[in-house]
Amino acid sequence: MPGTWQDYCTLQDSRGDGSIPRIKYRNGEILLMSPLLRHGREAHLLVSKPF
Repeated sequence: MPGTWQDYCTLQDSRGDGSIPRIKYRNGEILLMSPLLRHGREAHLLVSKPF
């Protein structure tokens, strides 16, 4: 959506850094970014399994 840097900063401050979807700014546009499904596919590799 169209927006200024000031609009972006206001949105970022109100939402916080850890919120999803993430907000990015690019050349007069405010972009909503969400993780792709593939980002969670290997999450099981991080889980500790009992031996």
